Amino acid sequence: ESAQLRLVRMLFAAAAKSKTPWCQKHAQLLEEHAGDLLPDVLSEVIRACPVKHPEGLVPFASESGQEALAMLVRRRYLAKVPGKEPVKFSTTLRFVRTHGLVTALPDDVLLRPVLTSYFDGFPQHAYTICMDDPDTQHRLVGYAIRQGYRRVAGRIAERFGLPV
Repeated sequence: ESAQLRLVRMLFAAAAKSKTPWCQKHAQLLEEHAGDLLPDVLSEVIRACPVKHPEGLVPFASESGQEALAMLVRRRYLAKVPGKEPVKFSTTLRFVRTHGLVTALPDDVLLRPVLTSYFDGFPQHAYTICMDDPDTQHRLVGYAIRQGYRRVAGRIAERFGLPV
């Protein structure tokens, strides 16, 4: 568990004890500085935010918020950013799956690295992103076929028990 994550948990616990309400400034601050947080920390903050709020202040809940989160994944988590700690690919894939961003990312951005890692001997990335999601499983198989990798597509389809 990272120091960032422990600090975020302590802040939310202190806010709850002091009955400090979540406000628009908090949501804006989080959305503006989300790129400074590691994926597990950002997930924890989003999870800890009040689900039902009279002012609808849940960060990244709107359609534009989901687009911003998807852009963060593209620019910060999947790209190598100079001066920033790199994010493990498996962590990024779990973040994408957890926050329902699979459909928000194009195939070349999300599935190309998954397929590449499959070729490099890391099939677990395909399992991570496709776990219990037949739509993503079909999408990965279709992407492999479109890229000319029919045998690999067949192996992936077989692994997920998809009709061949």
